[in-house]
Amino acid sequence: MREMVGGCCVCSDERGWAENPLVYCDGHGCSVAVHQACYGIVQVPTGPWFCRKCESQERAARVRCELCPHKDGALKRTDSGGWAHVVCALYIPEVQFANVLTMEPIVLQYVPHDRYIKTCYICEDHGRESKAACGACMTCNRQGCRQAFHVTCAQMAGLLCEEEGPEADNVKYCGYCKHHYSKMNTERSSFGHSRGRSTSPAQDKHSSHHHRLRKVSVCVLCVYCVCVCTY
Repeated sequence: MREMVGGCCVCSDERGWAENPLVYCDGHGCSVAVHQACYGIVQVPTGPWFCRKCESQERAARVRCELCPHKDGALKRTDSGGWAHVVCALYIPEVQFANVLTMEPIVLQYVPHDRYIKTCYICEDHGRESKAACGACMTCNRQGCRQAFHVTCAQMAGLLCEEEGPEADNVKYCGYCKHHYSKMNTERSSFGHSRGRSTSPAQDKHSSHHHRLRKVSVCVLCVYCVCVCTY
């Protein structure tokens, strides 16, 4: 197991803590780094640690996320034997985790067909039209906006964020299109308070051993989390 400088593939936070360290995959050429809580690692080994993709020894060309066109990142098995990014699973509301402790396998059967027929505007804007219709898309959290995008495309563009949920201790994971994300930040600055923040669930996770991520009807219990995230 290696611990180095770099950001978590799930929450993008570059910090690590003694009780929730950043763990780096020891697979050859693998760049996956995750917080223990973000990837559902029950116990961090003292020796080498391998992400599920490297552990499977499956040919890289065969490993593709079922929810987006990107192959790199922190992936886990789906209940159908395929693969999906943990971050994709967290941000698409209908996705569930069969095992709430290990956050695997990722259950996709409840994702509506409508998400699979949307096209990612970020892919289209960057000349990746052939990938725009791959996988499933989330939509901009601004009411009335129909812009759709892949979770990982939004993550790379810095458009994912956390917002306060309906209760004081709740956090809602969401994303915005570029226009509304900029508008949200402008509004936040104008009112002088934080309505949303860049995604970094590990900031909360390092504080306790009892954090819960609740998605739809399934409670996703992470090892080191402290906030309840309701979709």
